[in-house]
Amino acid sequence: MSHIAYDIQWQDAMAELLEQVQVEQLPGEPGDRGPQAQSWTQYEWFQHYACLYIKYLQIYRKLEESYDQIVQPQKRRHIKQVLESTMARICQIKSELVFFNPRPKSDYVHLDDVLVDLKLNPDILEISVPKFFLEDNRDELERRTQLLNGCLLQFQGVDDPDVESKEDPFAMDFSFDVAVRLIQKNERGRQGRNRGLLVYSYRRMVMRRDEKAKRIAEGRAPPNEREFAATMIQKRWRGFTAKEIVNRLRNEELIFLGMAAPPPKAVDPLKEAENIRLLRKKYQQDNEKEYQQALIDLKDVVRTEEGPDMRERMLDDRRNWFIEYQEQTGSLPEEYDEYYKKDEKPPTAETPVEEDSKKDAKKKGGAKTPAKANAKAGKKGGKGKKDEAEEEDVMVWKGPSTLITDIQQYTDVYSTVWENRDEADNFLQKHDVELAKDVVRPSVDDEIRVTVDEMLKVELENIKATFEEKGKKGKKKKGKKKAKKKKGKKDKKKKKCCAGESLVASRSTDDLTAELVKEKVLKKVVPTRIRDFMGSFNFMGSLYQNAEFLPDPAMAQIRQLMVEYVILPLGSAFVRKNAPIVNSMLLYGPKGTGKTLLARAVATETGAHFFDLSPSNIEGKYGGKNGATMLIHMIFRIAMEQGPAVIYIDDCEKVFSGAAGKKKGSDSAGATRIKKDLIAHKKLLTDEHRVIIIGCSSSPFDGSMSELRSFFDKSVFLPYPSYSSRLMLWNDIVSECGGKFEESKLSISNLAHLSEGYTAGSIIQTVKQVLTTRRVEQLAKRPLTVSEFLNPLSRTAYTYQQDYIKFRDFTDDITGEKERKAKLKAEAEGEAEDKKNAKNSKKPGAKKK
Repeated sequence: MSHIAYDIQWQDAMAELLEQVQVEQLPGEPGDRGPQAQSWTQYEWFQHYACLYIKYLQIYRKLEESYDQIVQPQKRRHIKQVLESTMARICQIKSELVFFNPRPKSDYVHLDDVLVDLKLNPDILEISVPKFFLEDNRDELERRTQLLNGCLLQFQGVDDPDVESKEDPFAMDFSFDVAVRLIQKNERGRQGRNRGLLVYSYRRMVMRRDEKAKRIAEGRAPPNEREFAATMIQKRWRGFTAKEIVNRLRNEELIFLGMAAPPPKAVDPLKEAENIRLLRKKYQQDNEKEYQQALIDLKDVVRTEEGPDMRERMLDDRRNWFIEYQEQTGSLPEEYDEYYKKDEKPPTAETPVEEDSKKDAKKKGGAKTPAKANAKAGKKGGKGKKDEAEEEDVMVWKGPSTLITDIQQYTDVYSTVWENRDEADNFLQKHDVELAKDVVRPSVDDEIRVTVDEMLKVELENIKATFEEKGKKGKKKKGKKKAKKKKGKKDKKKKKCCAGESLVASRSTDDLTAELVKEKVLKKVVPTRIRDFMGSFNFMGSLYQNAEFLPDPAMAQIRQLMVEYVILPLGSAFVRKNAPIVNSMLLYGPKGTGKTLLARAVATETGAHFFDLSPSNIEGKYGGKNGATMLIHMIFRIAMEQGPAVIYIDDCEKVFSGAAGKKKGSDSAGATRIKKDLIAHKKLLTDEHRVIIIGCSSSPFDGSMSELRSFFDKSVFLPYPSYSSRLMLWNDIVSECGGKFEESKLSISNLAHLSEGYTAGSIIQTVKQVLTTRRVEQLAKRPLTVSEFLNPLSRTAYTYQQDYIKFRDFTDDITGEKERKAKLKAEAEGEAEDKKNAKNSKKPGAKKK
């Protein structure tokens, strides 16, 4: 695509964004379904935000591609502001969708019915990770990588990424003697097969020789059989090669004369597109360097050309203020800084009602949004009152988000500056000089303001000294009494967060980084992408929203949640400040479902530090009284100062097991020793820190439910994949491992059915076990069959029904489904009892109590 094509795409995105702003902000007509015209039910609110959410995702895709491909530096700066605002708005709308979800307190939002109404493909809900997370911070990431690789080479001798050690399900525990006997047995069998093949080939050779001798004796064989065959082969081959040479020479002559088109080059379109993208990236870097240098040069130009006018204007403005101040008050200003306070409005006294309302709001923990207030007020209604029940289902509009105002300003800037801009002469997409001057002009203005203020301060003091000498000449000046300093409390020293702060206060972050690398706490992860977590959408999720148990999330929903709750806020400081804050996330599910893969993908996609706080990794490290405290403080200090950072805790149920951190007589190196400091440091995280704590567990029901629920802000269940996801897994993994199969001989559908209950990790292990290098070489002669995968698959981990029930019950408990079901059951029993009592009271012989 050309420059103009991406400009048109950017223009379309801004037009759609302006339309979205009007939908969210402008009032509706009377009778229209606008949010300000009437109150909506929960279902109507959900549909409204679902449509907004899908539209913002479409706009996000266009803006992200435009920012990645446009090479003009000033355009890219404007697009990035709009893109980050759109990303933050998507996260905000997702929280609204969760709040109005037909399944209460569920983060798994099903939009398949909305997609059907809009006639859209489910792939529209897939959120790609912005490429600028890594590209715009390339220098900092390279510095981190060099430091990490240097520490790894120094302490471990290699700079390879850390590879998770997994138990091989196909490994067999043999003694040395048994292994030798097994090898001898297989070797004897191999030698026997080779001897049999040798004897078979010898017998065939003898039979052919005898047959030939018999034919010669009977006179049926042609004379000179070998010479005749060789002559015929040579004749045919020479004729074929001569024709090929003549045709080639003829085509070359026609191409040389321009009478024939040259043959098309075999080009891979995906590879060609990637090459074009890399070329545009080179143009981006060159134009960015020129723009940065132009800002330095134009600053001198603006200072030279416009600086004198700025200085005279500032001097006139301030001197006029001196005169006006003297005319109004009869004296000169006491301090020069009063000039900057002239436009400030005096503080207004608050009414007692406002003060009381503020006090009440503070006591209650802040003002609640109208939607939440209505939802909570509905819980207080009595039982069996239809009018109150109807009022509970009505939601009131909370007003547009503050991001809508920012987006409106960006659209106005686009309409003013970029929409109708003529760039016919700017084919190379260089920077605009006038716009660059607008950027450097405020800094020049600040520099001149400082010099003008210093000069006028001296001038003001001289004028005041002159007036004092003239007006009070010969009079004794009464000195003012010095104001006594009030005896107040001494400034409190900054309270230390823990004992670990004093232990590492004098050490630099690079020194702490080197120590954590040495102890294998800070790791270099294997590069992993979020798309490596394969799986499809749940195409019928909305039908199961009212089921008894919470439906399992689809793999695509899990990817979506990780991008919205973790990756986008971690990669962008603007999104972190404007989106709902998630400081910790619990990933739980059977072994092999991809929990660790997701944690590594978060670190790879955002370029984050990866700290491993798993109990198995820190066992025996940092013992003693303050060892665990110092370890946690070191990690959080680096993470908060050099974000983004991922703090990974595998088997987190051992840390939050409900036991005390240190009991008398217990092992100080236990998993629970870090729990107290971990909770304390998590409370220090704000929207300024791009840090996420990811806990993984294959048996979360062994931990303390109350501790897990209070520590982790979000929890996501990773089940074994559904049929559609298994179908995708088998197809993609077999192809990645070099397997070419025919559907008639290898039915992927049958494999997907047979592998129900097996996780993605089990399927990957099975395919790698079957498709060895030797087996791939034999595919042309011996195609793959379903039976080859069954035996290896049976040796991998399987999710039994009783284990699945445990995970389902844990999900109901941690999400609040258990309490909701109990409440609904109690209400149903109460209504049944009321109906029974009413029916008995209508009987003619009923006794009155």
